[in-house]
Order: sequence, then structure tokens, then C-alpha cells
Amino acid sequence: MRRADIVSDENRSIEYRTEIDVATADGIIDDGLRQIFNHWNDIRGDAFAPPWPAFDWSRIPAHLIPHCAVADVQRNPLDFVYRFWGTGRTAMQGADYTGKALSSFEPRAIAEKAIAEYEVLLEKRTALRVMTIGLKNFRSERAD
Repeated sequence: MRRADIVSDENRSIEYRTEIDVATADGIIDDGLRQIFNHWNDIRGDAFAPPWPAFDWSRIPAHLIPHCAVADVQRNPLDFVYRFWGTGRTAMQGADYTGKALSSFEPRAIAEKAIAEYEVLLEKRTALRVMTIGLKNFRSERAD
């Protein structure tokens, strides 16, 4: 599945192309990402996703941890609340979203993009490979 997007957020447009596919170990060329994928699959068993207490961060390459995020699914209304938000994501996004809902992301266009991706994740009920090409300069411009 592939998708191209041009989204507007207030007075600017954010252009990018997103590719979403079901992830497979063979399709992951980066060794570190493959380690994360294999650990996730090993501990989830037959479940959709692994339980948080089973996740062993020592099995994740240390250089990737700052770029990781872990979200809990909230229902009615559907949203995703970040249990873990790596420091690399804070630097990229311009905000720490630990404990915050995805729907509160700034800019709003990025929240909508991520929610759409997570909806695919819930629909497919398996790990996905999401590659976004062309997305630049999307830091939050709000004052905290």
C-alpha cells in the first residue's frame, strides 16, 4: 500500500510521500531495526502487540532508543497516548510527548498523518514499515 499526501496546517503546506507496507524481517535492511522487529515479534506471541512489561530495552541497540516511541491505544474516542517518547524524537518534533495524546501533536497535519498510520496498524494488526519521504521542518511552533 502506498500513499502520497500534501496536507495543510494553518498557513503552510507540508508535502511528503508515505509508503506503508506490512513489515517482514527479510524486508528490513537495517540490522538494528531488524533486532527491534524480531524482539517485538518474539515477545508478542499470538497477540497483536507485546505487553509493555515484556519489552526488554537491553535488546534494543542503544543508538536507536532515542528514536523510539511506544504508544497505548485509547478507545472512545480513538487516540494514542505515548508511554515512551525518545529524546531524539523530542529534538526532531520540538516537544516531549511522553504521557500525551497523539491528537495533541503540533503541527496538526503531523498528528493527522500519524493517526492515519496508526489506524492502518490497528486494521492490519501487525508490524508495519512506514517510510516517509520529503517531510522536513515540521517542528512544533507553539510556545510551551
